Formats: sequence, C-alpha cells, structure tokens
Amino acid sequence: MNDTSPFNPLLEFAMWTSQEAYLPPAFHTQMGFKKVLNSLHIPPTSAKHQVTMVLALGLMIQDIMCVVEIEPDQCPPGVPE
Repeated sequence: MNDTSPFNPLLEFAMWTSQEAYLPPAFHTQMGFKKVLNSLHIPPTSAKHQVTMVLALGLMIQDIMCVVEIEPDQCPPGVPE
C-alpha cells in the first residue's frame, strides 16, 4: 500500500507518500489536536481506513516524541511551534 486516501480531511497528512518532515501546523494547536483525535473515533469501514488510522496515530506519536526531546531554546528549523 503506497497511498492511503484520507477518510476524513483532518487525516489528510496520513499518507505513505507524504514527504513532509512534520505534521501540518494546524495539528499542532490544541483545537487541531482535539479535532484529529475526535476524527479517530469513527470506526474504520475497510482495511484501507484501518491503515490510515494506524498511520495517523504513528505520525502523531512521532511528532510528539520529537517535541519532547527538543530543548525549548534549541528548536531546529522547520519544527512547528
């Protein structure tokens, strides 16, 4: 599976073909994070939908772990605030 078309516009970042280093800035807001989490409450209807949900969760964890490891005054270029 090379691509997972989003089942929800909020999960458009969950695609294997994405070349972005981090999730979109809209995800990195309190409201954006809540919206993405709420969109994951929709039960998957197909295997492709399941893959999208798992990929989204993995990418979210990856972004969060990157932020946890960065010192506040040593943020590399391109990392969302």
